[in-house]
Amino acid sequence: MYRIPNNTEKATKHYERYAEKVRDSVKVYWEGQSESFKKNYTGRFLKDIANTDVSKTGSGAILKTLLTGDFNEQKALINKIDVDLKLAEADNPGEKDVFYKVCRRLFVDDFYGNNKYFLKNNHIEAVGIDVCPYCGHSYIYVVNHPTKSNDETKVKPQIDHFLPKSVYPYLALNYYNLIPSCSTCNEAPCKRENDPIGQDRSHEYLMQPYEFRTEDIVFEYIPTTSFYEDFSVGVDMKCANSELDKGYKEWLALDKLYEKHNRIVTRMYVQLESIVADKYNGYLKDKFKVPSSFMKDVPNMIFGYDLKDEEAPYTTLHKFRKDIFRQIKNDISDNT
Repeated sequence: MYRIPNNTEKATKHYERYAEKVRDSVKVYWEGQSESFKKNYTGRFLKDIANTDVSKTGSGAILKTLLTGDFNEQKALINKIDVDLKLAEADNPGEKDVFYKVCRRLFVDDFYGNNKYFLKNNHIEAVGIDVCPYCGHSYIYVVNHPTKSNDETKVKPQIDHFLPKSVYPYLALNYYNLIPSCSTCNEAPCKRENDPIGQDRSHEYLMQPYEFRTEDIVFEYIPTTSFYEDFSVGVDMKCANSELDKGYKEWLALDKLYEKHNRIVTRMYVQLESIVADKYNGYLKDKFKVPSSFMKDVPNMIFGYDLKDEEAPYTTLHKFRKDIFRQIKNDISDNT
């Protein structure tokens, strides 16, 4: 539940690592097909990839988009393929099925699913995040775990295809579509094969992690007792619209997950109130007026780290704590 930092250099290395392998494999496959196949839409699509000159900047626009196109470029390609396939289907019924069958074989089975082409550990380490970007709740470290049969065995997080490979197999190796994530978020009944843009390609049920807008999801607590009694709260998660509700609440069930953290909110409130009271007794007599210079240091006192968004990829519950902390500051001010 944060924006993955974009790193153009790493995306470029991803292209350099895989472009020639993909190009050559597609070329071998294309050359082994019949002349009628080569003339149809699927054949022409593969020919564009096979003819890419990876040594020339700007050459091979389709291959470039397939491997490192950003989310907007991915959607533009999807829309173009949809239109092209509709036209191709009119001239050659069954072409759509052929296209997706071939793309699944090449991009999903032969490339993404083959360690000779795609090393999942390398990609996860290249992205360089420690916390699942969907939930912001679980660590996703790669850990060495040697076994009797293999000293190089590693325990690793899963990789989710944000635009699912079952629907968009040609994007199975796209750098920005490969999202390191925790198993809870990636597996059924959560994200799994759910399509964030929907069948008509116009929805936004989940925000693309490289384009996450932190203001479109906000955590709040709701006091269930008086501030001056044994303080307890409930936790609410507000999304900017009903489509994001569907993705983050219905698919990922994050509202239910974060409801379980009401005790964290209570501790945060008590800690903050105690720090204010102990450190500034003089201000207790003057409506608890805490100077802003002091309040800036409070996150470090409570959490051991500040609440800058740059910390989110490496700190669990970062957004949750940041939103709640902001509300607690306001409530302490209002109630003093």
